[in-house]
Amino acid sequence: MTGPDHLQHPLLQVLQAVFVDLTDRGDIDVVAVSGTSEVEVQADAWTLVLEGWPLASAWIALDETPSSHAEHMAALAATIASPERAALRGADRRLDGAVIAALAGSGDPLSEALAVLLGGADQDGAGPS
Repeated sequence: MTGPDHLQHPLLQVLQAVFVDLTDRGDIDVVAVSGTSEVEVQADAWTLVLEGWPLASAWIALDETPSSHAEHMAALAATIASPERAALRGADRRLDGAVIAALAGSGDPLSEALAVLLGGADQDGAGPS
């Protein structure tokens, strides 16, 4: 990573902290991308890429990308489990709303749909961050 040593990078530390239970179980990997300012949160069916410090951009990729907004919302809700959404909301809170803001400003419809999903209440009981 450019900037801070990737092992001490504040974004990496925040993501590792909020995903610790999921990484300990082997459900999620939080990885600093060598030679860049990117940190990836990797699951079996999705990857979230966050870049910069302070956080400048974020986008999500699913193994299967739907085409409409309604399909985006349904696919995200089905693919990103409740504990994963709760951890993402936790990261957003720790970063003063930067995760949702970066997703919403990405220009990518799927990432923008994730911002909406994270910003609203759902079955995990966590409301807006």
